Amino acid sequence: SDVCSSDLMMNSDFVVQRSTDLARRAIAVAGNSRAEQVRMVWRLATGLSPTNQQLIEAWDFLDAQATAFAALPVEGDQPGQRQDPALLALASYCQAILCSNRVLYVD
Repeated sequence: SDVCSSDLMMNSDFVVQRSTDLARRAIAVAGNSRAEQVRMVWRLATGLSPTNQQLIEAWDFLDAQATAFAALPVEGDQPGQRQDPALLALASYCQAILCSNRVLYVD
């Protein structure tokens, strides 16, 4: 049942919105430094700093996500309506971190 609870949480509108809020906060504080953005997300969500390996994995994830978001068709008729792929990628990373066991189950 824990898996179902995690899936429900991961896909909830509340978690999606909070993930976007966390991504915006990380960008506002850390600027364009992807490493500092990831460190900020980790500190705020877990109280810890990411390891070097976790930073590398985060960069790989963010690159793949930003590429995927950039390839999506624009909704509506206005090309200017496209959301920032880097923000969307960071928000999806935040969503994964917020729904991770490290955050859900505190020792």
